[in-house]
Amino acid sequence: MNDQIPQQFQQHPMASSFQNDEIDLKELFLVLWAGKLWIIGVTLLFAVGATIFAIQSPNIYESKAVLVVNADPYGFIEDNGYIVGLELVHKANAEFPFISGKSMKEAVGELANSSSSNFNKLSFSIDKRSGQISVSQQGQKAEDTYQNILTFSQYINQAYKQRELVKAAIELTSTKALLEQNQIEKVKNMLAEKYAQQLYKVAILKNANTELLHVIQEPVKATSYIKPKRALIIVLGMLFGGILGVAIVLIRFALRKE
Repeated sequence: MNDQIPQQFQQHPMASSFQNDEIDLKELFLVLWAGKLWIIGVTLLFAVGATIFAIQSPNIYESKAVLVVNADPYGFIEDNGYIVGLELVHKANAEFPFISGKSMKEAVGELANSSSSNFNKLSFSIDKRSGQISVSQQGQKAEDTYQNILTFSQYINQAYKQRELVKAAIELTSTKALLEQNQIEKVKNMLAEKYAQQLYKVAILKNANTELLHVIQEPVKATSYIKPKRALIIVLGMLFGGILGVAIVLIRFALRKE
């Protein structure tokens, strides 16, 4: 006959596990309760530190302008049957490195009789789907950031036109030289047509009313700051302090247990 343990003396493994978990949780709670002064003290210390940091952090203001590139200022794209909207996005993405680059800032600085260093803190971004280009600046003085964005947006079209005019003049000189040298009638007619288009292009660029870059959102002087998020800093400081306080209590308990 096999020996059998009476049912009342058997211990279900799951019940034993729950009992151990209950003991562990109870012990953990007692340890944390015993170390509550540590937890409260560290939490308050970090809360005070976070509050001081938040109060002393300067207000940061932002101004922004939004530009679009005129993809067809000469009317060539529609005449050739292309879709202007698609060409706008393509041209904006192609011209973005120049528009956001150092040479553009220097050109705007010269036109505005201002140092290009005033524009070093400008930030540029482009919506690759719409082709809209955003120019923004953040700073501690709302007036300075606004004036920099305003000046840049006022002179960027003129600076861009100057660059395009230089390119057009080089192309015009090159085409004129080829036209004078070539004697083949068919080629000469093609060059003459191209030369006429380039003359028209130069005339458009010299027109003061031509807009290659159009400002669709004018900059506005900020009336409220965007940073710092003081309430968030204080809450995060308290949270980190509480976590650190709990960690200290548990480490001290573990070291004593050993």
